[in-house]
Amino acid sequence: MAANSFYNSGKIPGQAQIRRDDSTDQGQATNLIQETGTQVKNMAQGAAQGAVNVAHGAANMAQNTAEAVKNTLGMNDPSTATTGTAAGGNITESGSKI
Repeated sequence: MAANSFYNSGKIPGQAQIRRDDSTDQGQATNLIQETGTQVKNMAQGAAQGAVNVAHGAANMAQNTAEAVKNTLGMNDPSTATTGTAAGGNITESGSKI
């Protein structure tokens, strides 16, 4: 009977058993998830800011193009006409006109 319980126990006499600490593993997994979430949030914010910058750049380009066309056709008031540079009718990050 002793031999039978030896085989069923799954333990070998004299061999050290390694015990896994589940609370440490769970804490590490939680920390990894939090760090990953923070990184994803930061990447999304960076992408959103990049999109805003692109939109403002496109709006400024369109404004400058419209001013250049008006200047070419003589439709602009000479006192407010720009010289084709980025000065004058540009739009700021908040969306207001400079």
